[in-house]
Amino acid sequence: MTEQDKAEFATALAELYVKRRQEWWSAIDRVQKIRAAIKEYSQAFLLQQDRIKQIATAKWDQLVEVIELLPADIKEATMREVARIE
Repeated sequence: MTEQDKAEFATALAELYVKRRQEWWSAIDRVQKIRAAIKEYSQAFLLQQDRIKQIATAKWDQLVEVIELLPADIKEATMREVARIE
């Protein structure tokens, strides 16, 4: 990979990282709003809440694992780009 390729890859990965983290927080926020709005839960409702959190958590965990496996220079560039995007 050229330095330009690494930089472009790090930028794209950083954008995905931020997107997945926002999705994760959004899922958590949705669940909290649902819980606040409804006091009595049915079993099906609880399972749906858990599924929302599980999907968001799985996406987040997978991306974090990928970033941890990257070569140090790409990982560093990705995390700098994440900080810049935020």
